[in-house]
Amino acid sequence: MAETYVSLRDEALMRRYPEIFGPGPWPVNDTMLGWGLTIGDGWMSLLERLCADLSSIIAEDDLADFRTQQVKEKFGSLRSYRQLL
Repeated sequence: MAETYVSLRDEALMRRYPEIFGPGPWPVNDTMLGWGLTIGDGWMSLLERLCADLSSIIAEDDLADFRTQQVKEKFGSLRSYRQLL
């Protein structure tokens, strides 16, 4: 079984938006998401809004191959790294 360190808080958000984070599970050897969202609780409302907006854009523009690779806080800002598959 692949190792993952996703918290319940992070898993709830990631499962709510599979078009952004993929369907899971998120093993650490495949994606940085296996470590969860490395952000504090204060970022969650902003990330929720971002995910809702991105979800709409993905649906409107038919971006089926859009995936987030990592979400973290760095130097006091929210960073989200994505790739088009």
